[in-house]
Order: sequence, then C-alpha cells, then structure tokens
Amino acid sequence: MLKFALDGITIIFGDNGAGKSGYTRAMRHLTRVRQDTTLEGNVFAIGPRPDKSITFTYRQDNAEPVSHIWREGDNKPGALSGITLLDTDIIAIQ
Repeated sequence: MLKFALDGITIIFGDNGAGKSGYTRAMRHLTRVRQDTTLEGNVFAIGPRPDKSITFTYRQDNAEPVSHIWREGDNKPGALSGITLLDTDIIAIQ
C-alpha cells in the first residue's frame, strides 16, 4: 500500500527491488502522464498470468474514501484526472 500526503509532497524511496518502479508504472495508468508505459503483472507469479489490474482508493475533500479497480484497457479514472505524474521519464536531456 502506498499513501500520499494530503498536503505537500510525497517522496517515494527505498531499496532496489522494493517496488518503486511498479508503483510508478501503476500510477501512469491512473493519472495524466506525458508517456504511458506497459503495466507489468506479477513477474514472480508461477503459471498463467492473471489479468492486469490496479486496486486504488482515493478521497476527495472530506468525503469518505472510495475504492475502485482499474483493469488493463479501461480508461483512466476521471476522479484522478487532475493528477499529473512527474518522473524521470519526462525529462528530455538535450
């Protein structure tokens, strides 16, 4: 589970292999981004690959939290359309 600050900024850090990139790839499918990437499934799963999906919960203002499941091929959720993901992939080195 990854929680974001209600005010200010959230910084994600951790050891290699902790899942930082996986969270970033998931967020790319839920928010506005400059360039989409492929959503990876459970790369450690044995057997048939399950459908790719993201379960997320959000809260707007003082309302109760709302949970949804996004599945590969779905449109980006409208409730998160005001969030833009910024990561190193958007930096163009010239």
